[in-house]
Amino acid sequence: MFDSSLLRRHWTFEPSEIEGWRKREVVRTLLRRAVRRPHSVLIKAPTPSARWALYFIYAPDGQLSLAHRYTLARLKDEGFAILAICAGADRENLPRTVAAYADAVCWKATGGYDFSAYTLGLEILAKHSYGATVLVLNDSVLGPFRSLRDHVDRAEWDFTGFTACGLIENHVQSYAFVISELTPSKVRRMWTVLFPYFALNGRDDVIFCQETRLARVASQQMSTGALWYYPSGDMTQIAPLELLDQNFPFVKRSLLTNRSSFMGRQSVIERLAHLGHPLE
Repeated sequence: MFDSSLLRRHWTFEPSEIEGWRKREVVRTLLRRAVRRPHSVLIKAPTPSARWALYFIYAPDGQLSLAHRYTLARLKDEGFAILAICAGADRENLPRTVAAYADAVCWKATGGYDFSAYTLGLEILAKHSYGATVLVLNDSVLGPFRSLRDHVDRAEWDFTGFTACGLIENHVQSYAFVISELTPSKVRRMWTVLFPYFALNGRDDVIFCQETRLARVASQQMSTGALWYYPSGDMTQIAPLELLDQNFPFVKRSLLTNRSSFMGRQSVIERLAHLGHPLE
């Protein structure tokens, strides 16, 4: 149950105390289940721009969904240069229409989850658009339904998340975040979560070894925080409508699945219709 009294706004990252077993389990997971980094091909390289959106699209069938098109159109309307990282079976299966939205396009193989795409995209942008501010997001979220420009142009920290929670450890949730003044050295210094040579293929492994450690690693070289922090649960899952009422710009796509534990699925569908989002 959501307790609004626990919600904190404009939260500067506070690292949790990490017990020894967790450190050992991260090492054990990497030794046992790390795989080679997914193959990738840069189809269209970026050119320098002050503001980029790095959007990871999972499209194994080679098609953009209506939700993908909505997000790409909104990002384009807001003036972002867009780097689309498309995961598919092979480069010939790249969604043909993505070039109509994106300023730069990269194909990657389907393994490695979102973090392999983040690593790839950040490396590319750091090389081709040194010093840019980068909004990173994946297609687990629908939207944006509010302007992202203020969040990006006036980011409160060098590494700014939208939501953070205390599950496993205090962490910024990785569906979307902003990195200011991206450089190759910033990417390299995050190698313990943005793996340069390998990847993880299990969802739980990615959460345990990468997502929940991302803010802690980032905070070692950058100021780090989030716009919303809730210590005892994932607000995007347990209080999505309350977040929207506070001008949160996204809805998690998982809320629309039959597997969602959120009981107000129909309310989410109605809100999406009100916001003008296409329903597939």
